[in-house]
Amino acid sequence: MPKQSSPRAYLSPRAKIGVLTPGRNTTVEVESNNMCPAGVTNHVARMGFKNAPKGIDPVSVKIGVYDLDIEGTIDSLKFVDPDLILLGHSHDSFVGGVKGGQAMQDRLTAYAGLPVYVPSIAYVSAIKALGINNVAILTPYLADDDSLVKNFFEDAGCNVRRVLPLLYDTAYAIAATDASIVRDSFLELDGDDIDAILQVGTNLPCLQTSVEAEFWLEKPVLSVNIVTYWHALRQFGIKDQRDDLGLLFSNH
Repeated sequence: MPKQSSPRAYLSPRAKIGVLTPGRNTTVEVESNNMCPAGVTNHVARMGFKNAPKGIDPVSVKIGVYDLDIEGTIDSLKFVDPDLILLGHSHDSFVGGVKGGQAMQDRLTAYAGLPVYVPSIAYVSAIKALGINNVAILTPYLADDDSLVKNFFEDAGCNVRRVLPLLYDTAYAIAATDASIVRDSFLELDGDDIDAILQVGTNLPCLQTSVEAEFWLEKPVLSVNIVTYWHALRQFGIKDQRDDLGLLFSNH
């Protein structure tokens, strides 16, 4: 039976974007709203844990202990009849390299019955758009996850010169990161041997600092939330350029 479309929402004449975010993530919603163009609305749904014990205290759960209920949250999000969905969770999208990220995106798109965009594949598009080859990467993860991220970007055609993990083990610690820590991390990662700095981990507040860093480092500094939102807009045909959101949004 063909999908019936709802009447176009008055506040969303251009698009309704569904945003999937981990339940403990307090950054994606705020940064997505800061990027939302006129005539577009964001609609956030929070992903809980799969198979977690009832009554569990989410504050005490370390990162990666339980899988996120992505499909169940898509079911909830579809009540607003979104035009597209973006996944505000990057870690799992790096598993299996570029093929693994594309397979995840294809699987979620098929499940949702509408386009779903994942951060890793958004990064592939951004790297191509900017002609990036040599990179340094900032992550909020424990060092064990360095190889996951490094292997993905090498598979995407980049030379990964170095990775700096901030070594957080809870989502709340990631979200509490001060802008000065992010700024110092970008300075530590920079060098003449790289074309760009990439930041992964959607709960790490980086939007404003990454945009500012492009001025004093004179190279792309790509925040994962900017990259994912940019990619989703461009794939949907929305081409608004924004000088206040860095080189990617202003030039591509």
